[in-house]
Amino acid sequence: MVNLINGCSENLLSQPGNEEPKEFKRLEGSYKDLTDIFDDKLIDFSKQFCSIYSARLTELRETLVPQIIAKWGKVQILKLAELEDFEEQECVIIGTLYKHQKCKPSILLELSDDHQLTLPEPRSNYCSEKDQLFLEDEMLRIKLVVEDAALNNYVTGVVCAILGYKNKSGSFEIKEWCFPGCMPKSSPTQAKSGGKVVFLSGLDLANTAETLSLNLLIEWICGMAGNVTMQEDATSIVRVIIAGNSVKTVTKTNTLMGHAEGKAQDAAITKEVAVATTLVDAFLSKIAECCCVTLMPGQHDPTNAMLPQRPLHPCILPLASRYCTNIHSFDMYSDFSMNEIRLQTTRNLIFIIA
Repeated sequence: MVNLINGCSENLLSQPGNEEPKEFKRLEGSYKDLTDIFDDKLIDFSKQFCSIYSARLTELRETLVPQIIAKWGKVQILKLAELEDFEEQECVIIGTLYKHQKCKPSILLELSDDHQLTLPEPRSNYCSEKDQLFLEDEMLRIKLVVEDAALNNYVTGVVCAILGYKNKSGSFEIKEWCFPGCMPKSSPTQAKSGGKVVFLSGLDLANTAETLSLNLLIEWICGMAGNVTMQEDATSIVRVIIAGNSVKTVTKTNTLMGHAEGKAQDAAITKEVAVATTLVDAFLSKIAECCCVTLMPGQHDPTNAMLPQRPLHPCILPLASRYCTNIHSFDMYSDFSMNEIRLQTTRNLIFIIA
């Protein structure tokens, strides 16, 4: 959690020297907010994921066509609706893979089984020998003939091109695969300054409030820990990104059956969250005094459970909200640039785009 210069811990835990105190100025980095594409003012739940799959298939189809020609030459590229007239003829089809897994939990199956008296045993792997692989486009779906040993290598949602032919049973025999590959990387951009960005996640102040490491972290970021060399190094921190679960890392639920006991347990859980949120507020206010902060909610933080999670409300962070120019609160997606280096962060992933 703490960066040690030259691997020497004495810089951080050394005694004060006799040298005169020095004043250091923290570096300033250029910051630009790019989260407008995630700021959905209109919350609409009428649209499903089919439009996303269709748009992605349309884009990647244009990428796959040149690769198909380069790999297999001039071969027929057909849509699934056109396969009826080309039975037993070699061709290429493009679509999105769908893996049908019978062991995967299904709420519709559970509701339809009225005589189910015992719960199914939990599984760590939903793959089985009964899995089936399909390829679908905007209109139809066709079953793929895949060897059982290779079936576990494929997952739902992958766009690909397949060379093969449609057999008499209506399935598609596979000869070769072609995938679009990864997005080409752009040449890295050199940052204008030597500023540093600190990433934090899972502080869990509900359980780790009074710890030496947390206080040491605050002092290090604020430039109050260590000797002169360590303090000068701390001035290069231009932004702190807190990527979720600052309050808690585990959500406690009511496990008691009685009304009185359950109500008391709910009250205790609410009090614990309130106390931890106050500690987060104090933690943020100390850091925001001297450094810019990007705050994102986590799975167990006090915000809405439905995705996408909204930013933590300023009312629950009264001390930190005073530093509105230094604290930038986002939802579970953030997109910004620091010194011409673009960073995209989610609850589980961090992308650095030069």
